[in-house]
Amino acid sequence: MWQHFLGYFDAKYFDEDVTKTRSDSIMMLCFEDLKENLPECVRRIAAFMGFDDLTDTELDEVVHASGFEFMRANATKFDDHFVRSKMWKRCGIPESDWRGGGVGKVRAGGGKIGGGGAGMSAAVRDRIDAKWTEIMGDRGFDTYSDFRNAVNRLAKMGESLGVSASEVDPRWAPKKKKACCVVM
Repeated sequence: MWQHFLGYFDAKYFDEDVTKTRSDSIMMLCFEDLKENLPECVRRIAAFMGFDDLTDTELDEVVHASGFEFMRANATKFDDHFVRSKMWKRCGIPESDWRGGGVGKVRAGGGKIGGGGAGMSAAVRDRIDAKWTEIMGDRGFDTYSDFRNAVNRLAKMGESLGVSASEVDPRWAPKKKKACCVVM
């Protein structure tokens, strides 16, 4: 999962082969930022997508439709029920076993910051933390908060200004890997 985060981070800020257009096609946001200031994030997303002229009425509509309560009330619009039902049919799972067919991305009790570890044992949490340290630690992100702060710091500096993250903190740069190819 964290390699996935770094893949976008690196493509946005470090990949020398990335064209300006490709770099400009990546916007990074954190869930916590959406929860803390959804209207501001919607405005940023709209501007990123080229909708600089979003009216206050349109903003209100998008913010309403992006809220947890709306998503929970319209859960089938935000889950994979269509894909899941097709997959189950192909696998021969009888409809009576589908239990509603929902994947539940908008779960009851969800939509909160910091709830991801609820119900996890200390051993599982420790393994997750160790994996974070292995993948993200040597990049200067000792915690998720460090990574979130870097994403937001770079965004504030101007997502389209060509700022290299290594100019801000050299530890954020990917380590150069050596490769060997043997052709026989």
